[in-house]
Amino acid sequence: MVARVARALVAAVLAIALILLGRMTPAVADAAADEVHYTFTGGTSVALDWRGTAQDVRYGLTTDYGQTATGTAPQWTPISSAGPFWQAQISGLTAATTYHYSIGGGPDYTFHTPPAAGQSFRFDAIGDIGDTTHFSHLADTFSAIAADQPSFVIMDGDLTYANAANATQTVVDQHFNDVMAWSTSAAYMPAWGNHEWESPAVDDLRNYKGRLLMPNAQASPGSPETSCCGDDWGWSTRVASGSSRIRSRTPRRPGATGRRRPAPSWPTRRTIPRSATSSRSATGPRTPPDITPETARSRAFSTGLARPTASTC
Repeated sequence: MVARVARALVAAVLAIALILLGRMTPAVADAAADEVHYTFTGGTSVALDWRGTAQDVRYGLTTDYGQTATGTAPQWTPISSAGPFWQAQISGLTAATTYHYSIGGGPDYTFHTPPAAGQSFRFDAIGDIGDTTHFSHLADTFSAIAADQPSFVIMDGDLTYANAANATQTVVDQHFNDVMAWSTSAAYMPAWGNHEWESPAVDDLRNYKGRLLMPNAQASPGSPETSCCGDDWGWSTRVASGSSRIRSRTPRRPGATGRRRPAPSWPTRRTIPRSATSSRSATGPRTPPDITPETARSRAFSTGLARPTASTC
């Protein structure tokens, strides 16, 4: 009898100890999401992308949110770091409307659906971009873009220069953290440049297709096999009451690396209706593959462009 009571007391003490230990052990929190940005994927849809352990996105018209989406692994897995990388495709939204969102209970940001036909909007355009660790002026450029409060930013190719001499894959992650100066509220609308695909041994389109879903994304004949097939180009009918196409410079022939040769059916790499007065600016002159980021940095703004010029349509 005494032995049974003793065993019962020991079991009770152990149970209480386990409960107390569970309460004292801190919960493992989701790592803060970074590389946060979004693209327009249609008139009433967006794709949110980020890196981190959190998969849930709360969104809504106010900071009360009210709706939830779950991020899934993108079709192409970026190779710049271990991730994990997530993409949440959100549809059924209201046209020309701003939404609040939070990833994994993190900071409140806003995204919006594309401007409606006939609605005034601002956009910025930038190309030959890089990251702030190799291009010292870039932080100021991104701050200027943020101050413009554009609806979207056309990222016109040669996004990170991860294939440049002395560069590593870390510049890709740095770039997508740098753009958070504006990309949590303005849509990041890309076009692929030759630096995104011409050196598959050091960088390839998985880093970009796995982060950026184009509107009405389409496949291109001759897209590099490692990142085939899809999201090579896209189109939207919501810009400037007309049609805007974002085209890449993916080579027509597999293995072709020396030419910027679009498929015959493609129009120009980026077409905006003549009714839209656009002003394209860049962070610096085009940088050929044999120019290192360090060399290019000294040439930045040799064109005299101290900041991007926004356009209002």
